[in-house]
Amino acid sequence: MGVKKKISAIDDDESVIAMYQDILNIEFDLFMTTSPSELMANLKEFNPDLMIVDLVIPEKSGIEIIKEIRELCAPKIVVISGTSNSDLFNRAQELSEAFISKPFEPYVVYQRIKSLLYQN
Repeated sequence: MGVKKKISAIDDDESVIAMYQDILNIEFDLFMTTSPSELMANLKEFNPDLMIVDLVIPEKSGIEIIKEIRELCAPKIVVISGTSNSDLFNRAQELSEAFISKPFEPYVVYQRIKSLLYQN
């Protein structure tokens, strides 16, 4: 098997982070956090192939986080959110490769990530 693809995620809900770790840790190298500042401090060195970003995080908006990510590296971005704010939803879709609405099944996230990382 070759080098594992890298995935990083930020979500303010630790149970969501734990779920990502459960479904992704065998196949991918992971860096997961609930803190925007921790994410930014480690992002350039980790250099993920794909980022999972929760759109609504208390410390900083997902839109701001995505913009900062794009300044440091160029991963594919999957936005996950339960927001009903159409402006926020539309902006997130413009800035990302995929949008998944909460609540979601872990299998859906896994399949979407695999399709984005391994598409030709």
